[in-house]
Amino acid sequence: EPGWSRVGMAYRLGGIGRASERVELLRRLTRDRPEDFLAHVHLYLALRAVEPKPREEVRRHLTTALALRPDSDTVRLFLAMELSEAGHRDEAIQVTRAGAQRRPGSGALAWALGQILWLDGQDREALESFHRATALEGASAHAWHAIGLHYSVRARDQARAIEAFQEALRKDPRLASARVSLALSLEMHGQATEAQA
Repeated sequence: EPGWSRVGMAYRLGGIGRASERVELLRRLTRDRPEDFLAHVHLYLALRAVEPKPREEVRRHLTTALALRPDSDTVRLFLAMELSEAGHRDEAIQVTRAGAQRRPGSGALAWALGQILWLDGQDREALESFHRATALEGASAHAWHAIGLHYSVRARDQARAIEAFQEALRKDPRLASARVSLALSLEMHGQATEAQA
């Protein structure tokens, strides 16, 4: 039976509360069809719900998926996120930098690299990456929000944070996290009336 039909069946199993069967079906599929990119990605997505998370298995399937499609920003971001959460920030930075070099026009990768660098305490490099992302498609609002968080939390410069949050909202007025951050910064900057608007 084709791989895509088993992926569909796995999703139906997960949707009706049979997550363990979903995981087993996808494990079999990746063994039967190791070249199936989507099977590895969907198995990763299914494994995210398993407690405790089988980190080595997650990493193995994401690494395989990335080897099958090295230009997949989404898989690269998933792998970087998993590495970072597991405390392997240097590897997460390396994976993200490699993607940003392969695809310098990817706003999502520039933003993600900034996030990982910021979590690692590399503020100057993180801000450079965020500023690169502001000029790229797809991550501009999130990058401005991240810049605002840096100024609000690390630099304690609420005026610059407010400017960055406002720019994030100009780029994407629906970005709720930027709206909340802006309100908090306005309050901390003594502009409670504007924060409630």
